[in-house]
Amino acid sequence: RLLFICCHPDLPATQQIAVALRIVSGLSVKQIARAFLVGESAMEQRITRAKARIADAGVPFETPGAVERSE
Repeated sequence: RLLFICCHPDLPATQQIAVALRIVSGLSVKQIARAFLVGESAMEQRITRAKARIADAGVPFETPGAVERSE
C-alpha cells in the first residue's frame, strides 16, 4: 500500500522515485540526492513537496518503522 501511495499519479516521476526510495527503501536523503546528482537540500525539498502533494490529495500517509519495512 505504501508503495502505491508513493507512486501517486499526481506526483511527477522524479518525486515518486525519490519518495519511494526514502520511505519504502529507507535510503537517506544524501544517498538519494547523490543518485539524482542534486544537492541534499534540493532533494529534501523535493521529498517534502511530494509528501505535501500526497497529503493535499487526501491520501493517508503513514511511515512504517524499520521493523515493518524489513518484513
